[in-house]
This record gives sequence, structure tokens and C-alpha cells, in this order.
Amino acid sequence: MIKIAYIILLLSSGLLAYWLFRPEIIFFTQLKLHHSDFNLSGIYWVFFFRNYFADVVWCLAIFETVSFFNSKQFPSIYSYLLLTLPFLSELFQKTGLLPGTFDWIDMFIYFLLLLFFITKKRIIMKSLKPHVIGMAAISIFLISLLASAPAKMVYKPGTFTLMKKEDEIFTKPSLSDIMHSSKNISIVLRVPYSGDKVTQEQTQKNNSIYSTIEKEFAKAGFIVRDRGLFSKILEQGNIADYSKIKELTETDIILELVSYGDVKYNTNRYTDAKGKLVTSNLNFTLTGTTVEFKIISVKESDLVGNFVFNYTPCTSGCKYNFDQTGALYAITAAPSKKNTPYEFVNPDVLESFFKVCSQRLIETLKSK
Repeated sequence: MIKIAYIILLLSSGLLAYWLFRPEIIFFTQLKLHHSDFNLSGIYWVFFFRNYFADVVWCLAIFETVSFFNSKQFPSIYSYLLLTLPFLSELFQKTGLLPGTFDWIDMFIYFLLLLFFITKKRIIMKSLKPHVIGMAAISIFLISLLASAPAKMVYKPGTFTLMKKEDEIFTKPSLSDIMHSSKNISIVLRVPYSGDKVTQEQTQKNNSIYSTIEKEFAKAGFIVRDRGLFSKILEQGNIADYSKIKELTETDIILELVSYGDVKYNTNRYTDAKGKLVTSNLNFTLTGTTVEFKIISVKESDLVGNFVFNYTPCTSGCKYNFDQTGALYAITAAPSKKNTPYEFVNPDVLESFFKVCSQRLIETLKSK
């Protein structure tokens, strides 16, 4: 009776471990005993209880049952079938005959337990201790070696959709007077000081953005003053009063690019491959851009307009693969190829965004 109670205790402890850490198994879902998995991913020892503890005690229970059958002289066929059952379960999972994931570590654990079970029967107790210690040492170091290998990443597809962040536009009535003061309004682009530590790549990106803005204003009929020459005139003349700038540079409006940069958009929702909206415990981060412009009347030395434009990614939905950490990857045509990490705002998108911003600025100015 003690051995039967021990077997029941082993099976019960494995069942409890499944309920705590793997509640999605069929046994609990059919009985409606499942629950949301505990969020214990940051605790390292939980990894063993979640992935291996139930298998270990289940295997021990099988071997103890075999020992009980042998003591009661049950037909040997049942003992042999029970001893092979843990290994068959893993092989069936590998071939797809059983649901689940094949794991070499499980196979190794079953082999160690089987070796211990056989050894215990054949070696007298006084000589068992050194063998147990030796096997334990080998097991510890071998499991450490296997556990140190990188975990296999599992990628899932998802469609992410974000709400667009609204733009902010402010203008003064005096802006209309400026726009009607001349047939051809002259404008100069003032850009932020980049500093001395800007990389060549960033400099090229900035120049591309500035050129895009100036090109759109020139195409719309504005007189675009050379920003480099404008800056030199200001430096040489040491002018503090904006009203005097108009006389020297013949500029009506300063369009100041105050700042631009990346903006992080976080979400925990996506649409899966079946079109179902899923709320995940993962945090997905996508990157957009925000830019701020000021319009300054040179003659009046007055801020007559302020514009903040936002580029929100994936407003129409974007498809990405993601892993267990929530990192996003581009979906490749061939699933076997290496996943490409999600690229933030790439140069083409950025240039297109600034082109649209310039067109909206021009539209606002011409409507005055």
C-alpha cells in the first residue's frame, strides 16, 4: 500500500505542476479547469517545473509501477511496455502521431531514470552510492551543457494595426496678410544645429530631408533662398532684429525645422492568421516619426504658425512575424530563410513623409 500511495503522490504532483504551469493541456480544458498561465517567465527555476518536472515524476511513477508489478509477479510483458512508454511518447511526438514537442532533454532524463532503475536492482546497496554520485555528476554537467544552448525561437505571424496620431496645426491671422503681400513669397529653411558628432550617414539623411522640403516649395512657386548663404549673412551682420533680416536677405518667411525624431508606438494586440483579434501578454513596439515646424514672419519678427506632423506606422495594418519576446521580423517569401529584424522608419518612408509634410504646409499657406 505504501508503494501505491507513493505512485499516486508522484502522479498527483505532476498533475499539480501541469495545472500551475501548463493549464492548456487537454485534461484541464475538457474538464474546464484551465486558467491563465502564471506570469513567472522571469524566474529561472520555473523553467524546470514548467517543462520537465511533470515528465520526471510521471516517469518515476511508471518505474515504481513496474517494480510493484515485479514484486507481485505480474506478466513481464506489462513491465516491458511500461518501461518503453516514455521513449515511445517522445518518438510519437517527433513523428506527429501524438500532439506535443519532441525534446532530447526529455529522452535523456528518461534514460537516466531507467539506468538508475536497472542499476538499483542489480547492485547491492553498499556499492550503489558511488554509482549514484557518479551518474548525478554526469547528469548535472550534461544538462548544464544542453541547457546553455540557445533556445529554438518560434515565430508566429500577426497583423498589427495602430490608430493614427493626429497632427497639430496652429496659425495666426497675420499669416494671411503675409501671403497676400507679394505675388512670389520668398522663404528660407532653417534647420537644427547638428553638432560635431553627427555621423556621415546621419548628415546624408538630414541633407536628403532638407532638399526634399526645399524642392517641394520651389515646385509650388515659392522663392527658396539658399539656407547656407542666409546663415552666413546672419553671422557676418550680427543681426539680432528679425526686421532687418528682410532688408538684407529679401526673405518674407523663415520656415524653421525645429526637430524631428522617432516615436515609439506600443501595442499588445494583433490579428492572427485566422483573422481573430488577439490580446497578448507580449509588448510589440513599432516606430513612427514626428516633426515640428515653425513659420516666422521676418518683417514682424513674429511666430505666425506652428505645425506638428506625425507619421504613425501600420494604420492600414502591417504583417510581421514575432517571437516569444515580442520582437518583430519581416515576413520573407521563403519561411526557411533567416528572419530579417523589423526595420524602423527606413529612408524611403522618411523622405516620403517629409514630402507629404511639405505639401501640407504649402497647402495651408496658399489657402490663406
